[in-house]
Amino acid sequence: MRRLILLLVLLAPALRADDLTVTYISRLPELDYVWASTNPTRDGWPADGQQIVWRANVKNFSPAAVTAGYRWTLDGNTIASGTQTFAANATTAVDLPSTWSFERHRLVFELANNRLEVFTDALSVGFWVEQSVYDFFRAHQPDLGVGSTCWENWAQRLVGFYNDMAAMADVADRWRIEKIVVVPDGALPLAPPVVPRRGRDPSAAATQPDVRDRTVDLTWGFPATTVGSYGDTRTATLANPTRVSLAP
Repeated sequence: MRRLILLLVLLAPALRADDLTVTYISRLPELDYVWASTNPTRDGWPADGQQIVWRANVKNFSPAAVTAGYRWTLDGNTIASGTQTFAANATTAVDLPSTWSFERHRLVFELANNRLEVFTDALSVGFWVEQSVYDFFRAHQPDLGVGSTCWENWAQRLVGFYNDMAAMADVADRWRIEKIVVVPDGALPLAPPVVPRRGRDPSAAATQPDVRDRTVDLTWGFPATTVGSYGDTRTATLANPTRVSLAP
């Protein structure tokens, strides 16, 4: 039996540091926000005590399937763990059934050398990114030498930085990436923008990537035309937008 286990270990593909990435943690069911709500602290949110699912979205950049252990923690306490096989060149969901509460908790999903923490009561963010931007970050994020390997790492670092600034400024709200949508170059905006009294807005690809989607509180698009603004791929300072952008 020991020889068989050793043989399986030797035959299994080696897990590289950049194979698996926890891209974002979403909350199901998705709910549309209520336009001009008179009770925005409750409208568009699950009901207190409602059954929900937290979903860790894990991308496997490897050409081979990878099996790895994972763990969910809430406020530092392990609440679920297991082993999952992640399909090659694909995103796999790892679900955590839960019950909604308006209380703030720190929810963490850990996998191999990956860890992503979110605030459970955070406002939701949706990012739409065109393919050239996505591919550029996948190719050059490792150049920074900060353990970042892809666009999703950069996006999470951006949101984390804004959360840190909010905390320092005693702002109550926090943010959580609810979805990341990769689209072809030139696709943004995906629907006619809503720009009253201004006519055509050339910035709509960034400011209004998909006005049809009301499941997130904040949206932003990253068109392929912005690739040139990320020219410095090696300087790991806050002044370098390839590490973190203060004005995406």
